[in-house]
Amino acid sequence: DTDPTSALIAKAAAAAVEAAAVDVDVTAAANAAALAVHEAADRASQDAAQAAAKKNEQRRKRYREKNVDDETKNHPGNTDLHNHAANVSPHEHSTDEPAHKKGAHTHEDQLASRRLKDRQRYANMTPEQRQVYNSKRREQYHRQSEISRQKRRERERNRYHSLTNDSAKDRNERRAKLERERYQRLAPDELEAKNRKRRERAAQARQKKEAEKVGDDATEGEASVSCAAA
Repeated sequence: DTDPTSALIAKAAAAAVEAAAVDVDVTAAANAAALAVHEAADRASQDAAQAAAKKNEQRRKRYREKNVDDETKNHPGNTDLHNHAANVSPHEHSTDEPAHKKGAHTHEDQLASRRLKDRQRYANMTPEQRQVYNSKRREQYHRQSEISRQKRRERERNRYHSLTNDSAKDRNERRAKLERERYQRLAPDELEAKNRKRRERAAQARQKKEAEKVGDDATEGEASVSCAAA
């Protein structure tokens, strides 16, 4: 009895050892696969970072070349600047200040230069040219202001129509309350000026409505006369 039992125990121990060896092999394989994936991800991130750095460096180089070309156009005789920019390495350019600060500073300089040129161009105009220029600027300003007001009214109208009845009622009450409070806070002279402007706008609206009515009546009369003549 002892020999078969010992044999069974020995077989069970051998099976357990083999199973443990298999688990160890599977765990080692899984760890190796995870390590390989991690290393591949690290290499991919490093490659992406290097590609982005190279792309940024090329962009900065093009930006510097464009600035040099603009400066050369503005100052044709200054060829030392172009030679210096061509011989200086990118690292020497970036040691003074960060790239984003340099870009912002350069953009501000370009805007200042553009404004200076506009002032010089305006100063060299004749009085007739200035009058035409100012007239066009005023027309453009009023046109843009009117377009902005129309868009704002359209947005407000769409927003108002999208409200429910209760929300529209609350909105109207709130706006009326704010308008009353603003009206009550006005000084006497401001109140008088506001009321005068409102009366003027109301009179202009009445005149416009009457003119449109007269025009419609005249059109209808001409149409009836033409029909009668036919």
